[in-house]
Amino acid sequence: MEIILSIPEPYRIVFNLFHIEGLKHEEIAQMLKIDAGSSRTRLHRARNLIRKELVKRAKEIQNAKFMQP
Repeated sequence: MEIILSIPEPYRIVFNLFHIEGLKHEEIAQMLKIDAGSSRTRLHRARNLIRKELVKRAKEIQNAKFMQP
């Protein structure tokens, strides 16, 4: 949840509406007054930001385990 909250609001809103609320891109677009393509783009960017942060944190955890005696 911390990672999701850390991404920029426009991406977070679309991410939540799509994945949590289960809305389709056309519904999100109408609600936010954007194109459906913009909704798709924002979702894609949100996923990429979340993925990058998850990979970063996983590497940090792995490094911490490796460094333990």
